[in-house]
Amino acid sequence: MRTIKRLSLLLFVLFSFNAFAQKTVSVGAKVGVPNLVSGSAEVHIPILNKFTVYADLSKFDLTAEDVGIEDFGGTLKLNYFEYGANYYFTNPGKGAYIGAGFAKFNADATFTDVEIEGTTETGSGSTSLGFNTTNIKFGVKTGGLIYLRMELGYAMGALPSGIKFTARSSSGQTEDINETFVYDDIPLVSKNGMPLFNIGFGLSF
Repeated sequence: MRTIKRLSLLLFVLFSFNAFAQKTVSVGAKVGVPNLVSGSAEVHIPILNKFTVYADLSKFDLTAEDVGIEDFGGTLKLNYFEYGANYYFTNPGKGAYIGAGFAKFNADATFTDVEIEGTTETGSGSTSLGFNTTNIKFGVKTGGLIYLRMELGYAMGALPSGIKFTARSSSGQTEDINETFVYDDIPLVSKNGMPLFNIGFGLSF
């Protein structure tokens, strides 16, 4: 019985520490838009009071069809990096906050099965594109060893107008391809920005 009491007391102390101790570092993952799936880190530096600094990084692959290109096949290797600061209204690293940051989005694309106009041949080609955004968001994060968070905001920046590359067949035939992106078909997305939304989880220390 005494062992059970001691164990119960230890669990109570650990739970209390987990719930109320000041956490300074959080690491985890975010799932959403525009990052899709990214690793995330957030650090509270005591001299910053209720401010924290954060960084998100993700790498993922998409197909041409995933981004609305149906005339030919291909893959896009995407890299997303965001960094900035959050201001918590109550305790740093816990509760409601507003955040601001800068994001960099790069993609290396390779396209295949492109029909060369005026021939019966198909070709392939590659290109790269990228853009930067300024991200403003509102979020809520739970405290404790295991945290959950949700963020909602807007990423402001000039999105790419389309892609351009030269397709080349095995015999040397070429064609210049110019695909224009139509953002009007996507709710809340324009050439000047896109919504920002993600759900995150991880550990705080």
